[in-house]
Amino acid sequence: MQQNLGFTIIELVITLAITAILAALALPAYHDYLVRAQVSEGLHVAAGARAAVWEYSSSFGHLPTSNSSAGLPIKEAIRGKYVTEVEVVATGIQVTYGNEASLAIHGETLILAPTLSSRSGTVNWTCSGGTVSTRYRSTGCS
Repeated sequence: MQQNLGFTIIELVITLAITAILAALALPAYHDYLVRAQVSEGLHVAAGARAAVWEYSSSFGHLPTSNSSAGLPIKEAIRGKYVTEVEVVATGIQVTYGNEASLAIHGETLILAPTLSSRSGTVNWTCSGGTVSTRYRSTGCS
């Protein structure tokens, strides 16, 4: 009676094929996940600018139109690993991606648009503007 102590070549080829198929499906999803993480860094880097815009609008009753009017440093001074600059513009806060960012978002922008609520004195934010593809934006962005 002969005992089977290993795998046959067919079993190994089938296992390798299944592994290759799973990897081919997982890599694009992982790439999108990495790019979304890089985009979310822009939201964190812009948090200080969001606070400055809120402070300015609560003091003056309208939104600032530049970094200097919001009391922020120049746009190139506000940066991160994937963010090259954060700028306060008339439409909100513009985050520009570069540095070590993926080619999918390198040079792209994300606009955080404020809405000043006159009743409560709060600033509500949406991040629906800019050139970053919607597939890479966080769930809070449209």
